[in-house]
Amino acid sequence: MLEIALIKKLLEMGETERAQKRKDWNGVWSSKAIDLNSWVPDEKYSTVIAKDTLHHVLELEHLFDSIHAALEDNGVSVTTDMIGRNGHMRWPETLELIQGILKFIPDHYKTNHLKRVEHEYVN
Repeated sequence: MLEIALIKKLLEMGETERAQKRKDWNGVWSSKAIDLNSWVPDEKYSTVIAKDTLHHVLELEHLFDSIHAALEDNGVSVTTDMIGRNGHMRWPETLELIQGILKFIPDHYKTNHLKRVEHEYVN
């Protein structure tokens, strides 16, 4: 998993104090189930990772404020996700950029799981 590799790398880079306190699974930090729409942090973190999660959150502004409050002074928030409108439809200006970029990308990067080359992105 990408998350485990990333956290292990952070540990190698010196993020060890908190990991030693909360070590339980594969040598990385533990997690707990929370509602991100109403989460209020009760401790500080050196790193907050949100991978493919944010598109499930309705109260993004609240969550980002909470993450900011939860970070230590030199803390880092790492996010990878796709947040669109109407499911995963692209905003019109984003779709236009994607269509332009697709003209320059080699076909092997545009091949879908059915082995078809997508020359155009369709919302």
